[in-house]
Formats: sequence, structure tokens, C-alpha cells
Amino acid sequence: MTVPEVVTNQNMEYLRNLVKKGANNWPGAKFIVRPDGKLIDLSVLHNRTDQHLEIGYTVERHLQDNDYVIFNR
Repeated sequence: MTVPEVVTNQNMEYLRNLVKKGANNWPGAKFIVRPDGKLIDLSVLHNRTDQHLEIGYTVERHLQDNDYVIFNR
């Protein structure tokens, strides 16, 4: 499961580290969504260190401890 998080000045380094870990290591990130709608799948990207983030991008990161989750029954 992932949660979208928009890249800001305050969380850029944190999200950059999650992108470097990739989709198969927890906690990591699965996708980067650019403002133009382009989706970058980190599970098929071989060199994740070249992938740069900019303010306004959205990172689909793995759920972590202390994240809020709402369930509907």
C-alpha cells in the first residue's frame, strides 16, 4: 500500500532517500508522479539515483508506522 506525498522544501531529502530505496525495499517508494501526469515506475527503473525530484512532484511512498489510515467496512 502506498500513500501520495507532495514534494516540498521540508521533505525533499526524506523523499529522495525513499526513492533511492525503490519499490522493493521497505520503507521506500513505488512511483513518482510529475505535475504533467507522467508516472515513473521505480520498480522497473534501473538507476534510481539519477531520478531527481522537484517541488510539486508527488511520490507514492510505502505506508509507515504512525501513518493515519481510514477503513470503511
